[in-house]
Amino acid sequence: MTGNGQFTDDIEKPGMLHLAIVRSPHAHARIVNIDASKAKKLPGVVAVLTGEEALQYSGPLVPTINIFNKVPEVYAIAYKKVRYVGEPVAVIAAEDRYIAEDAVDLIEVEYEVLPAVVTIEDALEPKALLYEEWGDNKQLESRTTIGDIDDAFANSEYVLEETITHNRYTGTPMESRVCIAEYNPGSKKMTVTCSTQAPSQVRTLIAQTLQMPEHNIRVIAPDVGGGYGTKLQANAEIIACIMARMLGKPVKWTEDRVENILTGVHSRDYTCTVKIGFDKDFRITGLQAKLIGNIGPEPNRLKTRTNQYLRGHLMFLTTCLTTFNYNS
Repeated sequence: MTGNGQFTDDIEKPGMLHLAIVRSPHAHARIVNIDASKAKKLPGVVAVLTGEEALQYSGPLVPTINIFNKVPEVYAIAYKKVRYVGEPVAVIAAEDRYIAEDAVDLIEVEYEVLPAVVTIEDALEPKALLYEEWGDNKQLESRTTIGDIDDAFANSEYVLEETITHNRYTGTPMESRVCIAEYNPGSKKMTVTCSTQAPSQVRTLIAQTLQMPEHNIRVIAPDVGGGYGTKLQANAEIIACIMARMLGKPVKWTEDRVENILTGVHSRDYTCTVKIGFDKDFRITGLQAKLIGNIGPEPNRLKTRTNQYLRGHLMFLTTCLTTFNYNS
């Protein structure tokens, strides 16, 4: 408010290029062909990068927290297939953001549209497979049993059952994600300035994804403008790092509000069915909980936060019920 703050988007670097991302309009589709010839001819456009071309600079995205039975091989820029609306399929580097945005409209992408997986029920049928090699859409499945729950319910005076649904939502920080990446080909060091709430974690994710020594990467977080859990990851930030490494110039990517709502990290979207048995004095005799959660199409999309909350809520529920018994 006083003008003394400095957010990432306020920072300018000499010779800096600006990025714009071509995003999928489909929730599930194969990428048949990408024609960038018209965009490359637009004055001011410096480079266009597709997912296939990006493979020489980057490995698969790395989960922020890996607690999964299966980790899919997906990339910062989609390769062969898109799995959510808004997934990057190409990126443009230009002399300014206006030119980069104009060039987005000149990229022609041919898709083979596949059935969409929209709800948890769609995923469990399965209506379609996001990763054919899995054979299902279950990325994490775990069961824990202590004692004979059927016997506990059979000998309970009262049995209550309820299903609680938690809707999907996302944080909307004052400043959306912004990333400036600079790469020095001589020293092979990368400096990344971004509106992250976890610079050390983002440095590790960048190093693992780009297969660079972590000590060669410096991540700077100036004024952040809020995060709410949506700025813990590194996926679109990887794109800026790839372009800086490829072009040898500073590049900036600024996420607009539409991109933020469409492709930023979302959370929750799960149901919990709880069944509780009580004796005649209302002491708990049995507890059964089944949680089903949407953990998204790829690392860092919905996954980490939803899984943390799924497990955390079950632990919280168990602790509350244990305390209730203790205090009865």
